[in-house]
Amino acid sequence: GNHTFSAYQAAYLKYDSSWPTLPSLPLFPYTLDYATTQHCALGSECPNEAFPGFWILPINGLTGKNGKKCNVLDNCNITGSAEKIGRWLVSEVDRVRTTTKVPLTLTVNAAWFEYTENALEGFRYFMDEMTTYRPDVFFVSQRQVMEWTKEPVTLDYFQTLFNKDERSCTPTTCILKKGNENRLMRSCAPCPKTYPWLGNPEGN
Repeated sequence: GNHTFSAYQAAYLKYDSSWPTLPSLPLFPYTLDYATTQHCALGSECPNEAFPGFWILPINGLTGKNGKKCNVLDNCNITGSAEKIGRWLVSEVDRVRTTTKVPLTLTVNAAWFEYTENALEGFRYFMDEMTTYRPDVFFVSQRQVMEWTKEPVTLDYFQTLFNKDERSCTPTTCILKKGNENRLMRSCAPCPKTYPWLGNPEGN
């Protein structure tokens, strides 16, 4: 609700990407410069005030088994051969490509790959199809979606920020003060002076 989004802004966060839309009302990213009219799922608390400058990147849903709407691949319950799973994902992207062209969030968790037979091979099939036959489809971060929405460019000029360089990390355990408590935090960057928290996300 409003308290959550106030905390987001206090922590200098720029956007939220956890809010699903109704399947019948797909949405492009938008700001909370004015109070939103986006549907609020039953049991959820959503903001009803304006938060100027803060972005919402809605989760536009998928259609899973038996026409069930879903937001996470694991919950869509599509099973079968790698080709069947891959073709289902292709069809979900094509549905958006040929209609609204809203950004499509593919939320993938480890459980889907671990417990759904052929999920990994199916996802590879899907990726190959996209990169080979659909030059107008891009795999990008949420931040890139937001930046493109702010300043859209044509297909000829768009470039992803994909970095092919592999990065390594040797994490260290930081022992940091938060009030009178010692807190442990694993980090690939140098340890901050204090435990990062609201109003001081960098731990200065």
